[in-house]
Amino acid sequence: GCGLGDYLDYLEQHHFSFNYCGIDILPEMIAEAKRRRPNSNFSCYDIFKEKELPERFDYTIASGIFFCGDENQMKEAIAILFEKTKVALAFNSLSDWALDKDSSEFFACPLRTLDYCRSLTPWVQLRHDYMPNDFTIFMHREKTS
Repeated sequence: GCGLGDYLDYLEQHHFSFNYCGIDILPEMIAEAKRRRPNSNFSCYDIFKEKELPERFDYTIASGIFFCGDENQMKEAIAILFEKTKVALAFNSLSDWALDKDSSEFFACPLRTLDYCRSLTPWVQLRHDYMPNDFTIFMHREKTS
């Protein structure tokens, strides 16, 4: 989810050229994001209830959305997000390789998640080197150099 729109702040601070659409499942997050950034595009949307996104995006970034739920929900969300992504999808998750785990949170297996993503596209990357408890997967529509 887009949360409060912090990623939009980051993109602007680094002078990226883009059209941004922030989506979150929580109405409270969207209300606060809109209050902070009234001229930006934020929408409340639940892909588990509506099963698809309202439009296709060049790039989709899903950060911190898999901390609750289970592997099946994660796979369902990945499939929906990738279907609506034209160029690349990036998402992160808590890793079951973590030494310290909170039993109230979902920790995904990086290799099973990677294997599932490879069933959707052969062009994937797994990063598990930036924090001990997290991993990120990048899924591309086409081969990148």
